[in-house]
Amino acid sequence: MSDSAGQDWRSLLLPILTEDGVDELHFLVRRPDEDDESEQDAQGVRFMIDVTLSRLGPFRFDGFARDKTLNLIVRTHNPLPAAMQDDIQALYVDTLSALGYAGALSFRVTPQFDPIPADRPGEAGREWTV
Repeated sequence: MSDSAGQDWRSLLLPILTEDGVDELHFLVRRPDEDDESEQDAQGVRFMIDVTLSRLGPFRFDGFARDKTLNLIVRTHNPLPAAMQDDIQALYVDTLSALGYAGALSFRVTPQFDPIPADRPGEAGREWTV
């Protein structure tokens, strides 16, 4: 999938060990043209992480990082308890502050996630080594 400026998403499947065995975490990233430093500074990096948690179900972490700012949307199919959202928010703010970053965190409930953007044919895994 390409955005309007022509940048493409890159995909990486990361194995993770769970109680039930090996599962996968789907990580996607879209970066500006690496040859144009001014474009990198202006646009930042967009990323998505899809994971299914055994007790809470599917999550999509949709983020945007630029300079010392990291904004994150936590998407779920079912609402998270308010106390859990508060705990996650506090951890997020404390961690960003300790790292010298700023940012916002929001939670969104959606019955279905948008399809995962795909790599261009012939380019899967081009930038990644595991």
